[in-house]
Amino acid sequence: MRKISLILAVLLAALALTGMSAPPAIEVRLDGRTIDAESLAYEENGEVYIPARELCERLGAKVDWSREEKQASVTLPGLELTARPGDRYIVANGRYLFCPDGVTLKNSRLMVPASALAKAFGAGIEYDAASRVLSLTSGGLVIESADTYYDKEELYWLSRIIEAESGTETLMGKIAVGNVVLNRRDRDEFPDTVKGVIFDRRCGIQFSPAYSGSIYNTPREESVIAAKLCLDGANVAGESLYFTPIKRAETCWAARNRPVFGQIDRQMFFL
Repeated sequence: MRKISLILAVLLAALALTGMSAPPAIEVRLDGRTIDAESLAYEENGEVYIPARELCERLGAKVDWSREEKQASVTLPGLELTARPGDRYIVANGRYLFCPDGVTLKNSRLMVPASALAKAFGAGIEYDAASRVLSLTSGGLVIESADTYYDKEELYWLSRIIEAESGTETLMGKIAVGNVVLNRRDRDEFPDTVKGVIFDRRCGIQFSPAYSGSIYNTPREESVIAAKLCLDGANVAGESLYFTPIKRAETCWAARNRPVFGQIDRQMFFL
Protein backbone atom coordinates (compact mmCIF):
# COMPACT_ATOMS: atom_id res chain seq x y z
CA MET A 1 0.00 0.00 0.00
CA ARG A 2 2.82 2.39 0.84
CA LYS A 3 4.38 1.76 -2.57
CA ILE A 4 1.08 2.49 -4.37
CA SER A 5 0.59 5.65 -2.31
CA LEU A 6 4.09 6.80 -3.17
CA ILE A 7 3.49 6.24 -6.89
CA LEU A 8 0.23 8.18 -6.74
CA ALA A 9 1.94 11.02 -4.92
CA VAL A 10 4.65 11.20 -7.58
CA LEU A 11 2.05 11.21 -10.37
CA LEU A 12 0.02 13.96 -8.71
CA ALA A 13 3.15 16.05 -8.21
CA ALA A 14 4.09 15.59 -11.88
CA LEU A 15 0.60 16.66 -12.96
CA ALA A 16 0.76 19.69 -10.73
CA LEU A 17 4.12 20.70 -12.17
CA THR A 18 2.77 20.22 -15.70
CA GLY A 19 -0.13 22.53 -14.97
CA MET A 20 2.16 25.11 -13.42
CA SER A 21 4.46 25.11 -16.43
CA ALA A 22 1.69 25.50 -19.04
CA PRO A 23 2.39 28.54 -21.23
CA PRO A 24 0.09 31.56 -20.85
CA ALA A 25 -2.72 32.03 -23.34
CA ILE A 26 -2.06 33.81 -26.62
CA GLU A 27 -3.87 37.11 -26.99
CA VAL A 28 -5.00 37.93 -30.52
CA ARG A 29 -5.45 41.59 -31.45
CA LEU A 30 -6.84 43.19 -34.59
CA ASP A 31 -5.97 46.86 -35.02
CA GLY A 32 -5.09 47.01 -31.35
CA ARG A 33 -8.29 45.42 -30.02
CA THR A 34 -8.49 41.93 -28.55
CA ILE A 35 -10.61 39.59 -30.67
CA ASP A 36 -9.91 36.22 -29.05
CA ALA A 37 -11.45 36.81 -25.64
CA GLU A 38 -11.79 33.09 -24.95
CA SER A 39 -8.07 32.46 -25.48
CA LEU A 40 -8.60 29.71 -28.04
CA ALA A 41 -5.46 30.61 -29.98
CA TYR A 42 -2.53 28.23 -29.64
CA GLU A 43 0.95 27.76 -31.02
CA GLU A 44 2.08 24.63 -32.84
CA ASN A 45 5.47 24.16 -34.49
CA GLY A 46 6.01 27.88 -34.74
CA GLU A 47 2.56 28.68 -36.19
CA VAL A 48 -0.13 30.49 -34.21
CA TYR A 49 -3.59 29.04 -34.88
CA ILE A 50 -6.60 31.32 -34.40
CA PRO A 51 -10.40 30.93 -34.69
CA ALA A 52 -11.12 31.71 -38.33
CA ARG A 53 -14.69 32.95 -37.93
CA GLU A 54 -13.85 35.59 -35.32
CA LEU A 55 -11.10 37.17 -37.41
CA CYS A 56 -12.88 36.93 -40.77
CA GLU A 57 -16.09 38.49 -39.46
CA ARG A 58 -14.15 41.29 -37.74
CA LEU A 59 -12.57 41.99 -41.13
CA GLY A 60 -16.02 42.39 -42.65
CA ALA A 61 -16.29 38.99 -44.34
CA LYS A 62 -19.28 36.66 -44.39
CA VAL A 63 -18.61 33.16 -43.09
CA ASP A 64 -20.79 30.14 -43.92
CA TRP A 65 -20.39 26.50 -42.93
CA SER A 66 -21.42 23.79 -45.40
CA ARG A 67 -22.43 20.55 -43.71
CA GLU A 68 -22.44 18.73 -47.04
CA GLU A 69 -18.93 19.79 -48.05
CA LYS A 70 -17.75 20.04 -44.44
CA GLN A 71 -15.95 23.30 -45.07
CA ALA A 72 -16.14 26.99 -44.28
CA SER A 73 -16.67 29.53 -47.05
CA VAL A 74 -15.55 33.10 -46.51
CA THR A 75 -16.62 35.89 -48.84
CA LEU A 76 -15.64 39.54 -49.02
CA PRO A 77 -15.60 41.91 -52.00
CA GLY A 78 -12.62 40.68 -54.01
CA LEU A 79 -12.02 37.59 -51.87
CA GLU A 80 -13.35 34.03 -51.86
CA LEU A 81 -11.79 31.67 -49.33
CA THR A 82 -12.47 28.10 -48.29
CA ALA A 83 -11.05 26.10 -45.38
CA ARG A 84 -11.72 22.47 -44.54
CA PRO A 85 -10.66 20.56 -41.41
CA GLY A 86 -7.90 18.08 -42.19
CA ASP A 87 -6.57 19.91 -45.24
CA ARG A 88 -3.00 21.22 -45.10
CA TYR A 89 -4.01 24.39 -46.89
CA ILE A 90 -6.70 27.00 -47.32
CA VAL A 91 -7.76 28.25 -50.74
CA ALA A 92 -8.00 32.01 -51.28
CA ASN A 93 -8.92 33.40 -54.70
CA GLY A 94 -7.72 30.11 -56.17
CA ARG A 95 -4.35 30.34 -54.38
CA TYR A 96 -3.23 27.48 -52.13
CA LEU A 97 -1.80 28.69 -48.82
CA PHE A 98 0.12 26.17 -46.73
CA CYS A 99 -1.03 25.10 -43.26
CA PRO A 100 1.79 22.72 -42.18
CA ASP A 101 -0.15 21.00 -39.39
CA GLY A 102 -3.50 21.22 -41.11
CA VAL A 103 -6.71 23.13 -40.58
CA THR A 104 -8.29 21.82 -37.38
CA LEU A 105 -11.40 21.94 -35.20
CA LYS A 106 -11.00 22.91 -31.55
CA ASN A 107 -13.96 23.38 -29.24
CA SER A 108 -16.17 23.45 -32.35
CA ARG A 109 -14.12 26.34 -33.76
CA LEU A 110 -12.31 26.17 -37.09
CA MET A 111 -8.66 26.91 -36.37
CA VAL A 112 -6.39 28.21 -39.13
CA PRO A 113 -2.79 29.49 -39.05
CA ALA A 114 -2.90 33.25 -38.58
CA SER A 115 -0.19 33.72 -41.22
CA ALA A 116 -2.36 32.08 -43.90
CA LEU A 117 -5.41 34.20 -43.06
CA ALA A 118 -3.28 37.35 -42.91
CA LYS A 119 -1.88 36.60 -46.37
CA ALA A 120 -5.37 36.05 -47.78
CA PHE A 121 -6.77 39.30 -46.36
CA GLY A 122 -3.63 41.33 -46.97
CA ALA A 123 -3.33 41.99 -43.24
CA GLY A 124 -0.15 42.85 -41.42
CA ILE A 125 0.94 40.30 -38.82
CA GLU A 126 3.38 40.31 -35.93
CA TYR A 127 3.83 37.82 -33.09
CA ASP A 128 5.63 38.67 -29.87
CA ALA A 129 6.57 35.30 -28.41
CA ALA A 130 7.72 36.84 -25.12
CA SER A 131 4.40 38.53 -24.35
CA ARG A 132 2.42 35.95 -26.37
CA VAL A 133 0.53 38.65 -28.25
CA LEU A 134 -0.41 38.20 -31.91
CA SER A 135 -1.13 41.53 -33.59
CA LEU A 136 -2.95 41.83 -36.91
CA THR A 137 -3.44 45.02 -38.86
CA SER A 138 -6.19 45.42 -41.46
CA GLY A 139 -6.24 47.71 -44.46
CA GLY A 140 -4.11 45.84 -46.98
CA LEU A 141 -5.11 44.51 -50.38
CA VAL A 142 -6.63 41.04 -50.51
CA ILE A 143 -4.58 38.29 -52.10
CA GLU A 144 -4.00 38.38 -55.85
CA SER A 145 -5.99 35.78 -57.79
CA ALA A 146 -4.49 32.53 -59.00
CA ASP A 147 -5.23 33.46 -62.62
CA THR A 148 -2.71 36.29 -62.55
CA TYR A 149 -0.34 35.07 -59.84
CA TYR A 150 0.71 31.60 -61.04
CA ASP A 151 2.93 31.47 -64.10
CA LYS A 152 1.14 28.95 -66.34
CA GLU A 153 4.30 27.42 -67.80
CA GLU A 154 5.97 27.06 -64.38
CA LEU A 155 2.82 25.45 -62.97
CA TYR A 156 2.52 23.13 -66.01
CA TRP A 157 6.02 21.70 -65.68
CA LEU A 158 6.22 21.72 -61.87
CA SER A 159 2.97 19.77 -61.47
CA ARG A 160 4.18 17.21 -64.02
CA ILE A 161 7.58 16.59 -62.45
CA ILE A 162 5.91 16.28 -59.05
CA GLU A 163 3.51 13.69 -60.46
CA ALA A 164 6.27 11.80 -62.25
CA GLU A 165 8.67 11.72 -59.30
CA SER A 166 6.27 11.47 -56.35
CA GLY A 167 2.81 10.64 -57.64
CA THR A 168 2.33 7.93 -55.01
CA GLU A 169 3.75 9.97 -52.11
CA THR A 170 1.77 12.04 -49.62
CA LEU A 171 1.15 15.74 -50.15
CA MET A 172 4.20 16.51 -48.02
CA GLY A 173 6.36 14.26 -50.21
CA LYS A 174 5.04 15.97 -53.33
CA ILE A 175 5.79 19.41 -51.89
CA ALA A 176 9.33 18.27 -51.06
CA VAL A 177 10.01 17.29 -54.69
CA GLY A 178 8.62 20.63 -55.84
CA ASN A 179 10.92 22.37 -53.35
CA VAL A 180 13.99 20.74 -54.89
CA VAL A 181 13.03 21.90 -58.38
CA LEU A 182 12.37 25.47 -57.24
CA ASN A 183 15.53 25.53 -55.13
CA ARG A 184 17.51 24.65 -58.23
CA ARG A 185 15.70 27.24 -60.32
CA ASP A 186 16.72 29.90 -57.81
CA ARG A 187 20.41 28.89 -57.70
CA ASP A 188 22.98 30.32 -60.10
CA GLU A 189 24.50 26.93 -60.94
CA PHE A 190 21.21 25.61 -62.38
CA PRO A 191 18.86 26.83 -65.15
CA ASP A 192 16.55 29.67 -64.13
CA THR A 193 13.24 28.12 -65.19
CA VAL A 194 11.37 25.05 -63.99
CA LYS A 195 11.43 23.51 -67.46
CA GLY A 196 15.15 24.23 -67.76
CA VAL A 197 15.84 22.51 -64.45
CA ILE A 198 13.82 19.43 -65.41
CA PHE A 199 15.53 18.97 -68.77
CA ASP A 200 19.01 20.00 -67.59
CA ARG A 201 21.71 17.56 -68.85
CA ARG A 202 24.90 19.53 -68.31
CA CYS A 203 26.03 17.06 -65.62
CA GLY A 204 24.10 14.08 -66.88
CA ILE A 205 20.37 13.38 -66.71
CA GLN A 206 18.96 15.05 -63.60
CA PHE A 207 15.33 13.91 -63.76
CA SER A 208 14.76 10.62 -65.55
CA PRO A 209 11.02 11.25 -66.23
CA ALA A 210 12.09 14.01 -68.62
CA TYR A 211 13.63 11.36 -70.86
CA SER A 212 11.45 8.33 -70.12
CA GLY A 213 8.38 10.26 -71.25
CA SER A 214 6.46 10.12 -67.96
CA ILE A 215 6.96 13.88 -67.58
CA TYR A 216 4.19 14.31 -70.14
CA ASN A 217 1.56 12.38 -68.17
CA THR A 218 -1.38 14.44 -66.94
CA PRO A 219 -0.89 15.13 -63.23
CA ARG A 220 -3.51 14.20 -60.67
CA GLU A 221 -5.23 16.91 -58.67
CA GLU A 222 -3.01 16.60 -55.60
CA SER A 223 0.14 17.04 -57.69
CA VAL A 224 -1.28 20.27 -59.11
CA ILE A 225 -2.19 21.39 -55.59
CA ALA A 226 1.34 20.59 -54.41
CA ALA A 227 2.80 22.64 -57.25
CA LYS A 228 0.59 25.60 -56.36
CA LEU A 229 1.53 25.29 -52.70
CA CYS A 230 5.22 25.34 -53.64
CA LEU A 231 4.76 28.36 -55.88
CA ASP A 232 3.04 30.09 -52.96
CA GLY A 233 5.96 29.45 -50.62
CA ALA A 234 5.26 26.08 -48.99
CA ASN A 235 8.55 24.43 -48.03
CA VAL A 236 9.17 21.16 -46.21
CA ALA A 237 12.59 20.30 -47.70
CA GLY A 238 14.54 23.40 -46.73
CA GLU A 239 17.31 24.18 -49.23
CA SER A 240 17.53 20.62 -50.58
CA LEU A 241 18.86 20.30 -54.12
CA TYR A 242 18.78 16.51 -54.54
CA PHE A 243 16.58 13.55 -53.65
CA THR A 244 16.56 9.84 -54.28
CA PRO A 245 14.43 6.83 -53.25
CA ILE A 246 15.40 5.41 -49.87
CA LYS A 247 16.45 2.11 -51.45
CA ARG A 248 19.19 3.95 -53.35
CA ALA A 249 20.05 6.50 -50.68
CA GLU A 250 23.30 4.85 -49.56
CA THR A 251 24.82 4.42 -53.01
CA CYS A 252 23.78 7.53 -54.94
CA TRP A 253 26.11 10.41 -55.80
CA ALA A 254 24.35 12.81 -53.43
CA ALA A 255 24.86 10.48 -50.46
CA ARG A 256 28.60 10.49 -51.08
CA ASN A 257 28.94 14.19 -51.77
CA ARG A 258 26.13 16.21 -50.17
CA PRO A 259 24.89 16.78 -46.59
CA VAL A 260 21.70 14.94 -45.67
CA PHE A 261 18.56 16.99 -45.08
CA GLY A 262 16.38 14.05 -44.08
CA GLN A 263 13.75 11.57 -45.16
CA ILE A 264 10.31 12.61 -46.36
CA ASP A 265 7.98 9.74 -47.20
CA ARG A 266 10.03 7.21 -49.22
CA GLN A 267 12.63 9.69 -50.47
CA MET A 268 15.89 10.97 -48.96
CA PHE A 269 16.74 14.61 -49.50
CA PHE A 270 20.19 16.20 -49.66
CA LEU A 271 21.43 19.79 -49.48
